[in-house]
Amino acid sequence: MHAKIIIGLIMSATKWLFGSVAMSTVLLVHSAAYAQTTETPAIVPEGTIVVGLVDTGVNTDNNNLNIISEFSTDFLLNNGSFYDGTEIFHGTTSALIIDEQSSGISIAALKVANANYFTTKAATEAAILAAAQNSNIRVLSLSEGAQSFSNNMGLLSGAGKFISIQSGNGFLAEPSEVASAHFVLPGVVIVGGSDAEGELLPQSNRAGGTAQRYVVTPGVTGFSPVFGTSFAAARIAGIGAAVLVQNPTLTGEDVAQVIFASAIDRGDAGVDAEWGNGFVLDAAQVTNSIVGPVTVPTINQATSGSGGSGGGGSSGVGAALLVGGVVAGALLARGGSKDGGSKGQLEKTLVLDSYGRPFEVDLGDYVTVSDRATDVDSFFSSLDEQYGAVRMQTGLDNSFIDFSYSSFGTEPFEFDRHSALAGDVVWAEEQNTDVSFSFSSGQQDGLNYRINHNTNPNTQFASVTDQGSRGVMSQAVFLSGKTFVSPALGFSSRANSAAISYPLADDLSLQMGVVSVDEVQEFGLDSSSALLQLEYRLSERGAVDVQFAQLTENQSFFGGSSGGVFGVDQTETWTINLTAHYRLSERIALVGNMGQGLSYIDEADESLLHNFSNVRSEWFGFGLLANNLFSDGDRAGIAWSQPMRITSGEVDYVIPYALDAQRSVLKNTSRLDLQSEGAEHRLEAYYRIPVFGFGEIGSFLMMRSEPNHVQGVGTDYSAMVTLRLFM
Repeated sequence: MHAKIIIGLIMSATKWLFGSVAMSTVLLVHSAAYAQTTETPAIVPEGTIVVGLVDTGVNTDNNNLNIISEFSTDFLLNNGSFYDGTEIFHGTTSALIIDEQSSGISIAALKVANANYFTTKAATEAAILAAAQNSNIRVLSLSEGAQSFSNNMGLLSGAGKFISIQSGNGFLAEPSEVASAHFVLPGVVIVGGSDAEGELLPQSNRAGGTAQRYVVTPGVTGFSPVFGTSFAAARIAGIGAAVLVQNPTLTGEDVAQVIFASAIDRGDAGVDAEWGNGFVLDAAQVTNSIVGPVTVPTINQATSGSGGSGGGGSSGVGAALLVGGVVAGALLARGGSKDGGSKGQLEKTLVLDSYGRPFEVDLGDYVTVSDRATDVDSFFSSLDEQYGAVRMQTGLDNSFIDFSYSSFGTEPFEFDRHSALAGDVVWAEEQNTDVSFSFSSGQQDGLNYRINHNTNPNTQFASVTDQGSRGVMSQAVFLSGKTFVSPALGFSSRANSAAISYPLADDLSLQMGVVSVDEVQEFGLDSSSALLQLEYRLSERGAVDVQFAQLTENQSFFGGSSGGVFGVDQTETWTINLTAHYRLSERIALVGNMGQGLSYIDEADESLLHNFSNVRSEWFGFGLLANNLFSDGDRAGIAWSQPMRITSGEVDYVIPYALDAQRSVLKNTSRLDLQSEGAEHRLEAYYRIPVFGFGEIGSFLMMRSEPNHVQGVGTDYSAMVTLRLFM
């Protein structure tokens, strides 16, 4: 405390010599009588947060404090008068601090000390018991009076109250006796005091052995010229009340943990013996602090989390929340919809933190867009697969196994056969090892087959021979790797697949295949594909392929997240794809690819997307490929393409924006047009040339206009220079 309060305590001790017997008798009788009372009936509006202030009383003159007189009394004199008679209005100042931190709350003035700061253990015990038995009182501020162990503090904690206890003003390394005796109880916070600049007050007792439940907050105030940890305890009580106003369903221990998690670390890193959990400035710091991962309430009633359990009926949000690039423009960047716009609503999405507290956030900040245009892992793998790392004969006629091993790490020379100059996009922070193989056969009674493990389906499927359109196109190694492929192969660069090919006539062949994607490590994509392809050979120079395919994505939507607020139960896409090639000369081939898809989408319950219509999509790519163009063994290509783009489709976009008093979720619903407003086009080129018989140098360029079909976002450029060593 301050100097004036210390002098007052000395004077009270002198007076006590002349009146101790009579006073003790009155207080003991009062305490025994109060212990027999039943729980106080509710007389405040439902949901009102009441703070019990154990202090010197409250003076309600000339202020707007909402003091509930029915809950307020003088436990020292056992009467209903709770007037603050101290010279500096100590209790009144504490009440003003509480009220300042949390608007709309009420205060129960539990007076345990007189004008000279004289108090007794019996008065404090009675006040704590009254608070424990009153279900309306959710917060207790022990800012004056309590001096030692309390028999009733366990009842208070067990009733789920939030309890703020001052650390004391003894210039000590450990908090006061009352703080040290009760800091282990759930719901308790021990409070040290700082000055206006946030530095620890010299007289404030430090955290010591109570560090895990200790915080520091300003012990100075504009309501009084004096300062100390009693005012700091009142401030934390007000902050705790503000948290309960934000979410009344929290327990006292929940509130304590929210405050600890929101504190700014000071002193030694982590929890320390001086600052404890750190510094809390005011209620805004805590009520604006999102603790733990957030969820979006997706059903009509939002239940509260407890200790990090998350909101009930909610869909998790985090770094793994993935939106497919095909729909990113519509879901995240669109400025308008048929019902007047959804982007503004998305920027004000209601989310719940780990303690079920509501916040308004821009959900787009929590989303990763699945933009794999420059998938470095897939790109390097395509270089390997083009040549085949190791080929082993099986002993069967025309059968062999291709085996490849790829290792990408932080050091450039740790690459198995590559180094690259393309900025930090190439380097991963952790070493990733990838093993893949293909088991293939040549012609056996006209039948060809290939079985692939952990390979890129975009380059492996249907290339069981080097004949036909697919064979020619598989020779292309553009930076995107998706210039001439159908989305029906899935949205991952790693899959298991199998394909067989059988000639139906001299110029007609049939191919069938399956692809299985199970991306355990990256976003959890799970899909399966079945494909049927007819190839008609026009002449020795060219051929045309027609491919029919069906892609089933589990809990995913065009390569988006498995689950999450943009998740679906299942997406089934039927595609038709036409590819062709024609050799203009022995060195140059003209290639083309185009297709369309029709998707049927089953919604997920815990999602923001409902009532899908059928969705139509399209894609195309055209280019020139060259071999031995300027030098023996060199390879070149140039292409213009449009990746998968939605041409029609609608969905209800249901965005929660608030909770009402009963925690019912209020939502805005828009009918969103999924048709892409923009159109991404890619211009790509590459040139690769062998060097001195032991390696290859390659250069790769890509220009993307309106990436991910987002209208007006400009043009993106990518470049890669590689050195590939044959080992």
